[in-house]
Amino acid sequence: MEDYFNSVKGITLDKVISYLQNHKNRIAPDKQLQVQQLCDQIIQILNNYKPVKLATFNLKNHILAKKMKIYRLCQTEDYENIEEAIEWGGYSIDTETIENIVHRDNLSYDKYGDLVAIDNKYWFTLDGTYEPINDICSYIANMDSDECLTLLDVSINQVYNPYMETSMENYPDKVYHFTNYDIWEDEIKPSGYLSPSSGTGLNNRDAYGVFTTIDPQEYVDGTYGDLCLEIDLERFMADMNDDGKIDVSMEPEVLDYLLKETVCSKLGVECMLDYPSDISGSTLVINSKIPLEYVRPFV
Repeated sequence: MEDYFNSVKGITLDKVISYLQNHKNRIAPDKQLQVQQLCDQIIQILNNYKPVKLATFNLKNHILAKKMKIYRLCQTEDYENIEEAIEWGGYSIDTETIENIVHRDNLSYDKYGDLVAIDNKYWFTLDGTYEPINDICSYIANMDSDECLTLLDVSINQVYNPYMETSMENYPDKVYHFTNYDIWEDEIKPSGYLSPSSGTGLNNRDAYGVFTTIDPQEYVDGTYGDLCLEIDLERFMADMNDDGKIDVSMEPEVLDYLLKETVCSKLGVECMLDYPSDISGSTLVINSKIPLEYVRPFV
């Protein structure tokens, strides 16, 4: 409980007191007494009340209000370097402070959407103020696909797939679907269609469509059946996709990985990203049933 009250905007009470002792000459004389008095008041509150009492709404906000006042009184643009600005600035640093340091110390400044890199190693999100990022790789790992696409300023179909050696704007003419011979004879041929289904792996069960691969040799071991079907994807899309509702896509987890890998490349950082073990970058999912005139057994 006490730890919660001891921080606001990343500034602990100990840090305030330490800053006062080490940088007293950098805080205006008329503010030094105010800051010290506020520190003394907070210490007195913490010493006089038990944690259960400190949890009350009014008292909690009373303490936080005092700490915010300390924060404002102690803020200074005269930081010795960017590290000190991050340490003392907490979760939010005003734009003027950062820009003054960048200009004064001749630091590099690179902006990628709402992300900013200073001196090629200090990362921030910029939304009115600069909010430091402690670990850029963790930040990227937690980005969703929409955030990645926005930063990269591309559409999903423009994402490069190294397994295909192209983007989804140029999907292959032919793709392949594996099934069992009995299913082909007893179910698929009588229905007249190759029908969509849900993914069967641990990581792709939310995906739905006809699962295909660009490599007819990928599953010859029989993992998904003993019969390989060739789909004339180019002709199928030309004939059947007049309304633009048929979609050919990578598996969501592959797309997520490739987007984050591309973000890392654009930002110039090296991160170890987790790649799901039971999905393939060669897989393409078609979100439509496919008439058998576009399908034939592959020999």
